[in-house]
Amino acid sequence: MVKLPRDPGQLTIDDADLLDWPHQKMVRIHGTVGPHTLHWHQLRHFGPTPTRFDPHPPPSATHADFAVMYAAADVDTALAEVFQRGRVIEPSAPNGPYLTVWEAGRALRLLDLRGTWPIRQGASHAINTGPHPVCRRWAHAIAVHPQAVDGVLYTSSMTGKNATALFLPAADSFPLNPELSLPLTDPGLIGALEAAAERISYAIT
Repeated sequence: MVKLPRDPGQLTIDDADLLDWPHQKMVRIHGTVGPHTLHWHQLRHFGPTPTRFDPHPPPSATHADFAVMYAAADVDTALAEVFQRGRVIEPSAPNGPYLTVWEAGRALRLLDLRGTWPIRQGASHAINTGPHPVCRRWAHAIAVHPQAVDGVLYTSSMTGKNATALFLPAADSFPLNPELSLPLTDPGLIGALEAAAERISYAIT
């Protein structure tokens, strides 16, 4: 049996499959320099890119009806995901990375990919770690389903902890200001970055 079919088919998404995600800290590492940078609270309408859960249909373009933002539930996972290539945390990377932390202004309704929903759709937990092109097909099928969701809650393939891909309906969930938003080069983050690098066995430059 295929653990993650290339074609999601007709999905069933009920209220019971959705998890209210209230008052959770969201952590994002994002670039601030370059032609395609966005503000901390903006979802990316351009896609799909090579990332796992972009819901945009191909070909890659700016899609008004589709958007995504990836965020983790903890700093270690955010760093592990963003800097997984080479496993080196680069605070001075050319894109000017920032660490931003916020709390959603309302409960997020997320499709929980960590439970039994995938297997009940003919898939498996491979949706959390499987080939990115296939996962993107599933993300698109979820995004266009009549049951509106704010995104998906999944297991990070790097740390095994919670991560989210927020879709267009989540655009109204952001507070006016984040709790914290600092460049990774900020002296106040040095200790936290070094501790995180040690916990996940990444180098830091």
